Parts: sequence; structure tokens; C-alpha cells
Amino acid sequence: MSVRLNVPLVNQLRSMSCWYASACMVAYFREAGPRLGLPDKWNANSGINLNDFIRLAQAEGLQSVKSPTSNLTEQQLEVLLRNYGPIWCAGRWDGVPHIVVLTGVENGQVYINDPNPAKGKRVETLTWFNQKLDNHVANCMMYKPPRSVN
Repeated sequence: MSVRLNVPLVNQLRSMSCWYASACMVAYFREAGPRLGLPDKWNANSGINLNDFIRLAQAEGLQSVKSPTSNLTEQQLEVLLRNYGPIWCAGRWDGVPHIVVLTGVENGQVYINDPNPAKGKRVETLTWFNQKLDNHVANCMMYKPPRSVN
């Protein structure tokens, strides 16, 4: 079982803008164009808190992934990626709060687009992902649904 999505890598332009760069990656997978983001947070170069997750979701049309609160299996992540596309993930990836984009899973490994220019596209273990994901936090995993065609 495996899935790997072709998601454009967007580097964060400011030290505290991983949340915005990750939202751009998820959105650009669906469609090109400018993003709305949260200008008050972007201009202040500040990270976002849990309440801002909701504001960002509303501004960017992101929806929360309904994921189990326990460790995710490779099969569960594959289903999530196939159903939702790339996933905006909040966690403590390198010991500090940070947002990355889950782009694939294969053979016990996860594929991540990390907006930190020093990290970029990276491969980590599923165990690492489960240890670092803030799965106890609402909206820790979000996706951009495809635009409906009328």
C-alpha cells in the first residue's frame, strides 16, 4: 500500500510563517492563485494558536480531517490521502510547534513537505509522525476539498 502526491513545495518566507506556507501547499495542489491567509498574523510574523486554526480554515476553505486520537496506521493515512489529498499537519516535528504537509505514505514511511527551507521534502518514519503529530488538538489535520463544478 502506498500513495505519493505531487505537491508543490512552498518555503516559509518568515521565521513564523510555516502555517501559511503549508496552507499554500495544500491549496496549490488544488488550484493556483493567491491565498487569503491571516494578514494580521502574517504581518506580525507570529505563529498561530488553536483559535487561529479555525480562522485559517475559514479564510482558506480548509476542512478538518476526522482522524482517530490514537496512532494512525499506514492504511489509515493512505485512505486519508486518497480521499482528501495533501494534509496540513500541526505538530512538534522538530521539538517546537510547526506545521508541515503530509504528501505520502509507503512502507512504514511518511513523505512530508516541510516549509522550513533547511528541511524541504523529507521522509520520516510512521512512528516519528505519530509521536510528533498534535492529534489531541482539534483541527491538527486539515485539507482543501476540490472545488465543486457546477
